[in-house]
Order: sequence, then structure tokens, then C-alpha cells
Amino acid sequence: MATNSIKYTSELMPMRPSTPSRDEMLKHLNHSIAIQKRAVTFGKRPFGAILVGPESEVLLTHQSIDVVNHAEASLARLAVTHYSLPFLWKCTLYTVWEPCPMCTSTIYWANIGRIVWAASNDALLELCGPSNPQNLGFHLGSVELLSRGKKDIKCVGPFEELEKDVCKESQPYFS
Repeated sequence: MATNSIKYTSELMPMRPSTPSRDEMLKHLNHSIAIQKRAVTFGKRPFGAILVGPESEVLLTHQSIDVVNHAEASLARLAVTHYSLPFLWKCTLYTVWEPCPMCTSTIYWANIGRIVWAASNDALLELCGPSNPQNLGFHLGSVELLSRGKKDIKCVGPFEELEKDVCKESQPYFS
């Protein structure tokens, strides 16, 4: 029988810091939203993400560049070039939207131990409609995809108090 998670090891998956407070998560999510707003002013897709270290320090930020260089996947790839896998296990990736399967998989392989998002994949799919060429996303959320892996990556989101505003701000791009 297959197992969905492996035990923590001191090498690859050291003990993570406790889950950040809701206020701390909201602070970092709002920073991600600011990155998204900046991306839109540069004519980019409305997605932004930040990587936060175990001491709650912002380590890296990124915005989406194009349809294959999403904010979350690009940030995870960049993180691996700068930090060790055991360190990344203790970090949190904050993002405006729930990561797509490509981004979730990249976060998984980058060994980032926690993902926090403001707005759900379902909200994005509803916003875009069934055949929007700007986002032909999957009906597959991060939690479901990660449940098939062997790592216990923590997921937190969506945040009701942010989701409606995120959708409203992103709507012009997808219309």
C-alpha cells in the first residue's frame, strides 16, 4: 500500500516553525497582492508571490512573466538556486492565487514546506470562465495534487476577506 507522506528527517525535512498567526499570514498575503498590482502595471499577468523565511523575513519576491513562467514556479526555481533544500522546508511561499499544478509541483520539488494563498483556484476558474485564452487552468487544486506526493507540505487558503478583492482587481485582465 502506498503512503502519502514520509517521516521528517533532519537532513531534507527538518522541523518547521509553527504555523504563522493569521495576522502574519494576512500581512504577507497583502505583500503578494502588492507584487501582483505591480506586475499588472508592467503589463504582466495578475499573479505575485513571495518567499518568507523561518524567522518571518521576506527572502524573495516574484511576479508572473508569461504563461509558462508563473510567479510561484519562477520563485521556487530561484529559491533553489539561493537556498538549501532543508532551509526551504522551513520557509513559506505566499501567493495571491492558489498555485496551479505546474507551480505546485515546482514548489514540491523545491522542498518549500508551506504554501499560503489568498484566493482559490476555483475562484480563478470562475473568474476566467470555461474558455478564456488568458487562463485555461486545471480543475485540480494544490491540496489534491499534494495529497498524491510523499511530502507533508502545509497548505493554508483561501482567505475570504481577501478573495473577493483579488477577484475584483484581476477581473479586468481576464475580461
